[in-house]
Amino acid sequence: MNQALADGGYRPLMPAANWLLIAVARQPGTVNELAGRLGLTKQAVSRLTERLVILGYCDRRRGEVNRRQVMLSVTDAGAGAAAALLAGIAAVDEAMLGSLDEAERAAFRRVLAAVAEVSEMPDARGQGPVAAGEPD
Repeated sequence: MNQALADGGYRPLMPAANWLLIAVARQPGTVNELAGRLGLTKQAVSRLTERLVILGYCDRRRGEVNRRQVMLSVTDAGAGAAAALLAGIAAVDEAMLGSLDEAERAAFRRVLAAVAEVSEMPDARGQGPVAAGEPD
């Protein structure tokens, strides 16, 4: 993804910041809302936001109704960087799945979603996500 950013003339980001930037570009929101949508802690979103603000990709402002809420939105540079990321994702997707027909692509995405869902399930002891290859 950093190559997609570099190709567009944008500075590289940590992977989690890439996803936060895309999420904010799609739908601005509060730190709490974005944390919930991305499955991150509020603290993580706040730290990632700081980097995006420093780079000029995001703006923070206080909520109009609730001044304690911090609203995040993308700047023009942030919208461009998000578009570059999405184009990079589409290019990788096409490179990986280009030889598959639509039904095969849909099946692949269903399996991938199922694997992602299982990896987020707590283990038998109710502790954390199930780790691949973890002994029972």
